[in-house]
Amino acid sequence: MPHIQWDESYSVGVPELDVQHTRWITLINTLHDVLMGRRNSSEFSVLACLEAMLEYANYHLRFEEQLLARAGYPLLEEHKMEHEKFQQQINTYLSAERDGNTMLNSEVMDVLMGWLKNHILQSDMAYKDFFEQQG
Repeated sequence: MPHIQWDESYSVGVPELDVQHTRWITLINTLHDVLMGRRNSSEFSVLACLEAMLEYANYHLRFEEQLLARAGYPLLEEHKMEHEKFQQQINTYLSAERDGNTMLNSEVMDVLMGWLKNHILQSDMAYKDFFEQQG
């Protein structure tokens, strides 16, 4: 499975969110490398990657939600629900890893990469259109 590569199709038109989304891509690509055995150290363990993802999810998703709330984004509640489901998925993987349960690497990566791509390219693009219409 190839890495996710940032390109302008991922841009939501808000520079700070674009920077944060590139950080997401880096986190997912790092986890991919760890799962594929390309990185092997305590700093780059599956557990460390998932913990970093959960920590960043808490930061980024709240930041995005606060920005959307201030702008009066009409689909905010639906967007929040998507965020909550994503955080639950990360928590599920994190709990499994902490409990020593084996996860299918391809399943984990399919879910995380798929969510990121679909979330940015669909849900986040909806607020890009909203911001553009607001001026």
